[in-house]
Order: sequence, then structure tokens, then C-alpha cells
Amino acid sequence: MLVEVKTKFHPKDVNKVLNKISNFKKLFPLYQHMEIYGAIAAKILPSETIEAAKNHNLFVVAQEGSDL
Repeated sequence: MLVEVKTKFHPKDVNKVLNKISNFKKLFPLYQHMEIYGAIAAKILPSETIEAAKNHNLFVVAQEGSDL
């Protein structure tokens, strides 16, 4: 699983994560035969970002209240 962690994730950042995931197997051929899952995690996640991530089948880790 590849996880991108930021303090605040903007909706446009989702595409950047998708590009990083697609390049990962090219940069690390050892993992070419493995299935890669992507995730984003942030303290501040606007609802638009969450929807964009879910639409691209990314896992989302977000803070709810005082819990993570």
C-alpha cells in the first residue's frame, strides 16, 4: 500500500497521487508483479477531496473529532 500523507489535501492533489502510484512500478520493478493499493491521509480533508479519492478507488484516512 502506498500512502500519501499531508496536513491538508486539496482535490487537485488526488491526481498527483495517482501519477505517483502509476510511476511506482516503473521506478521499482521489483514490485511489478504485486498489486498496489493507494491511500491518502490528512488532518484536513475537504469533502471534495474525499469524493475524488473514492472515485479513483483510493483508501482515505481522515480525522473525525479528536480521533484519527
